[in-house]
Amino acid sequence: MTDSPILLKFGANLSQIRKQKKLSQADLASISGFDQAYISLLERGLRNPTLETLQVLAVSLDTTISQLVGE
Repeated sequence: MTDSPILLKFGANLSQIRKQKKLSQADLASISGFDQAYISLLERGLRNPTLETLQVLAVSLDTTISQLVGE
């Protein structure tokens, strides 16, 4: 488990935006090129994504990095 508030917030934002787009974790994995298990770990705040990963996810979800990490 993580105690990092920013990773938890990012994970919650990622999950929320993904669901708003009506995508499953598997759908997002397919679009982004990441593994579904990695998407799950990100959403649970268990992995710290790189800036490059944030960019790929933002593009894949047609959103911005700010929306993924913002309050």
